[in-house]
Amino acid sequence: MKEVLRPLTSVLIRLLILRLLERETMYPYQILTKVRQVLKDHVTLSTFYTILYELEKRGYVEKYCINSSGRKYYRITDRGKQLLKEIRNSVELKLRLLEQLIYDTLHHSTGSTQQTL
Repeated sequence: MKEVLRPLTSVLIRLLILRLLERETMYPYQILTKVRQVLKDHVTLSTFYTILYELEKRGYVEKYCINSSGRKYYRITDRGKQLLKEIRNSVELKLRLLEQLIYDTLHHSTGSTQQTL
């Protein structure tokens, strides 16, 4: 079961990181804590940092230091904001389809009648 849901969890983590950083800059441990709270799931450090570094490498988030303490913070980039905008524009249809698939209410047109799967 976990292996089936793992890709979905990975997508949710990416989306959640971007959404959190859209609201405010954060340091990694803050982000991880919020991700764990929201997903109510144990997200490992290695999974979290792999995803965070991937988002940074792709230019969706960037790392910076606020002061001489050396603490690294992350913020969303313009590219990350654009990605969130695109996701918001396309997600409504996908959510409806997902709901239909989960609750077995997907309808197929067969002539003038509809059948539930």
